[in-house]
Amino acid sequence: MKALIIDDHPMVQDGLELLLRHLDTDIDIDKASCLDEIRNRADEKLDLILYDVMLPNRTVEEGLNALRALHERIPDTPIIVITALRDRGCVSRALEAGARAYIPKSFTSEIILSAIRLVLSGGVYVPPELFDGMGNGTAQRVPLTPATNVEDGGPALTRRQRDVLTFLSRGCSNKEIARELGVAEGTIKIHVAAIFKVLSVTNRTQAVIAASRLGISSENGPTAEMSA
Repeated sequence: MKALIIDDHPMVQDGLELLLRHLDTDIDIDKASCLDEIRNRADEKLDLILYDVMLPNRTVEEGLNALRALHERIPDTPIIVITALRDRGCVSRALEAGARAYIPKSFTSEIILSAIRLVLSGGVYVPPELFDGMGNGTAQRVPLTPATNVEDGGPALTRRQRDVLTFLSRGCSNKEIARELGVAEGTIKIHVAAIFKVLSVTNRTQAVIAASRLGISSENGPTAEMSA
């Protein structure tokens, strides 16, 4: 297994390296501290990339653009954003750019490691509190959002993502889905981006077709669980 850590703080790089070695003691780990260092590495055979969108002398916008470019060059390599920036808008844009997870650096090693395992198994991870707001001081205690298989061998979707996918099948807009589920519209945008990533689709029509194949139709009702 080969991984690339992209972060400008040596201490963070070392900490992430220790975590990755819990996954595979023989893992080959490369490190980069700026965007210029990774431009020539995008064609390498990599199994995982840990990426901070906030790099020195670069705006977050540039970091997200670099993420998209990296994903387009090596689409089969899972990219996990690990950053100090806790912003729902950035979460949505990172998922749309190709990230399979968004993890705040303030999280415990246990949660970060669990999220990495989830991504390597084909899932997508976003912290629950980044759906509906922050600042409640519970970030480090938030459990990993459980992923459930829609069917044996099928993609991992959370119950809430299945609810959103049901409403997508009915032709509902993000605003309408948010109203039905009692959450913010920005929350729905994040869910939709995660659904696209899990199902490997790029638009709502493709998602609806995938939902039909998975047995999730407009006739299905949302689950009783109303949390994001």
